[in-house]
Amino acid sequence: MAALGTGLDARPDSTAALAPEPTATIAAPTWFGRNWPVLALGAAAMVIAIVARHVIYPSFSWNRDELTYLWQTDALRGGHIFTTGGGAPQFYWPWLAGLRGDVFFPQYTVGWPLVLLVVDVIFGSPELALALGAALAVLGTYAFARALTDDRQLALVSGTLMLASPIVVIQGGVYLAYLFSLGLGLFFGAALLTGLRRESRWLLLGAGVILGWVLLTRPYDAVLWGGPLFAYAVFISWRKWGALWRAACWVAIGFVPFVAFTLLYNRRVTGSFTQFPITAKDPLDTFGFGPRRLMPIGQIFDYSIGRAARSVAHNLRTAPAFLVGGWLGAAAAVAGLWLRRRERSTLALLALAAAFPVGYFFFWGNLLSGRAASLSSPIYYVPLYAPACIFVATTVIAAWHRRRGLAVVLCAVVAVATIPYLVSKIGTNHKISAAQQAWKGATRSIQGRAAVIVEHSGPYLMHLNPYSQNVPDLDGKILYAVDSAAANLDLIAAHPDRTPYLERTSDPAFDDPVSYHDAPLPRVSLIPLRVLRGKTVTLRVRVSDPRDELAVVVFLQIGNHVEQRTLATDASAGATYETEWTLAPAASADLTTGTVPLTKRLGTIRIGMGAAATPGDALAQKQVQERFSYRLNADTDQVEVLYPSRKFVRHRRGRTLVREVDRLRELGVEITTNL
Repeated sequence: MAALGTGLDARPDSTAALAPEPTATIAAPTWFGRNWPVLALGAAAMVIAIVARHVIYPSFSWNRDELTYLWQTDALRGGHIFTTGGGAPQFYWPWLAGLRGDVFFPQYTVGWPLVLLVVDVIFGSPELALALGAALAVLGTYAFARALTDDRQLALVSGTLMLASPIVVIQGGVYLAYLFSLGLGLFFGAALLTGLRRESRWLLLGAGVILGWVLLTRPYDAVLWGGPLFAYAVFISWRKWGALWRAACWVAIGFVPFVAFTLLYNRRVTGSFTQFPITAKDPLDTFGFGPRRLMPIGQIFDYSIGRAARSVAHNLRTAPAFLVGGWLGAAAAVAGLWLRRRERSTLALLALAAAFPVGYFFFWGNLLSGRAASLSSPIYYVPLYAPACIFVATTVIAAWHRRRGLAVVLCAVVAVATIPYLVSKIGTNHKISAAQQAWKGATRSIQGRAAVIVEHSGPYLMHLNPYSQNVPDLDGKILYAVDSAAANLDLIAAHPDRTPYLERTSDPAFDDPVSYHDAPLPRVSLIPLRVLRGKTVTLRVRVSDPRDELAVVVFLQIGNHVEQRTLATDASAGATYETEWTLAPAASADLTTGTVPLTKRLGTIRIGMGAAATPGDALAQKQVQERFSYRLNADTDQVEVLYPSRKFVRHRRGRTLVREVDRLRELGVEITTNL
């Protein structure tokens, strides 16, 4: 009998009662559902880089290569490979730039500056390029581990460990190409191995394109990435010669255009297809052993095999501080290496980890970069962190499979061990950046066009003052120039439409902040300059407040010409003494008896004084000096003196120490000119 109100036959022998019950179907996860952890890693890396840029590095890092990249980016924005030297390139020479005739060129190829430029054009700031570099490094670690091992869990843990490593924080906030280049290299490896396995021409073509961009970014790194990974590809595809040949052809199709571009770029910049800008800037900045130098006016280093070995050891010794867990993380990486010792993919990781220390053994920059390796990582060895994170991830996963509680404890200990390293590196790098912040707004008060001379700048701009970058045509509102002593008057004369200023820091030693970061923050002041002109110049010297019963001696020095006068042998406290000198060009009709002749076109006038028990000791222990730069103008037959003077105190206590001061209590010099 059928149940009322239904169409179902309820009899036991009914075939309808035996029909199977419907089963629920589980929808396949969406692309986002499968990949959200990877996307989260990339997003977190981008946030870390932007926060680091603003919090750790509000005014750039110690590494002045940042500024060279930004200067190159500005030049490319206007379509310039070269920037003008303005007819006097010695005044405007940017850091890490070469000089060819009267134009400057950067030592770097264009891979990273083009990325900075594109991001700047699209988003209005190059900062997001830093986020891109950090994301590429983290996601590249995931992609490379996945392609190498076909283990998604290992790849996710490896990417997470890279994100947690201090290297991402410390390098992520600076305008340098190391994380960007690392990410490119890892994606090249992932595309190459996956393309070879799937025999995908598009992936192999992409691998060639990516390696080509590595070539445009860091040319030597392209060799160090390509060599080990191509060798590993041959190893895993041994005897599959047809597949290898096809893969090589597709990679070459993607890579060769970048090689051609690099050769043409070299030809345009250096005049030679095979000479890179870095060696055209200074032939001593090259590979091999012997005398090496970074810039044409700079210190020469003797890079020997012994110094190379010590540099590699030092850089490797500093590397664990920038890995998750520090030295504990390094120990976990060694354990992971042991666990993976029978995996053939370990050969690729070891080859990649060895390629960069071995390759850079022959480059003297290994020595130079080692000075700051403990501060911001061994920069040439940044690619080592990807294999290291994969090995650490192997240890973590093995602990998880053995006992989950053990894995949790291991992760917690590694995380805690990372904190002291991270805090230390953040603190020191932030101190250096904060010390440079005084330069940031130093010229904000200037109205109209100005020529700003950066005092104690050395021979190159953008080194002492990281904000002393000129526009490519040297026609910006502010024209920065290096401090060239008396030749500053030539600069001022060449720009009569600009108001001259001297930009002064209270502590020029911050030009090398790596070993000086614990000093008090410097102050930066802007001093208007005047040029006093006359047929003759009279210097009225006033010495005041000498100590009781001391000899007071003053001197005038111009080149090798020195005149010394004893103003008192029994000075009393509070007394004031005066004398004066008159100066005129040696060929001038105004040169009379007693007038000091000026024989050189450019020079420095030194007026100094000292006080002691006897005249012979007065200038020996302590001197105070005022220094004036002068110039003989052949067109007007006048003496031009730059005002105000610079003031110095010299002590001799075992060794001579000279420091510049803002004012002198004991000495004052008044200048008058006779037109």
